[in-house]
Amino acid sequence: MEALSKLGIDFKVMIAQIINFGILIAVLTKLLYKPILHTLDQRRKRIEESLKMAKEIETKSAKVEEEMDHKRNVAKKEAAEIVGDAKSTAEKDRAKILVSAAEESDRVKKAAREQIELDRQAMLDETKKRVGKLALLLVTRSLKQDMGDEFYERNINMALKEIEVL
Repeated sequence: MEALSKLGIDFKVMIAQIINFGILIAVLTKLLYKPILHTLDQRRKRIEESLKMAKEIETKSAKVEEEMDHKRNVAKKEAAEIVGDAKSTAEKDRAKILVSAAEESDRVKKAAREQIELDRQAMLDETKKRVGKLALLLVTRSLKQDMGDEFYERNINMALKEIEVL
């Protein structure tokens, strides 16, 4: 100890300094170090929980996106089927309408032809009657002048009977 005294170190002061340093370490450990460690530990746990939640959210997001893609694909397929069905139905309806229109056109043409034939026949009959009457009128005038009234009456009545038969 003498060697320490020669160096100017007082042993009692040194022990007091060591005790003071130990008390300071104990107080700092109790008041500062443990609370800081506790705060750091809580922060680390929160960060781990946040990372865990972020992974869960990412996983859920990926699943939801996958489901949405699947539903979108299913909807596209269904839409394509509906459009295909609508096109085929429209094509069938178009074909039916064309057939119906052609049949209606043929029916109208046939009816028109029949009506034209009836009108033509009626015109021919009317023309025959008019020509007959005109011929009769010409013949009667010429016979009346040439043959007399008795011959005129007999031939007129015979001609009228023949015209009625036609």
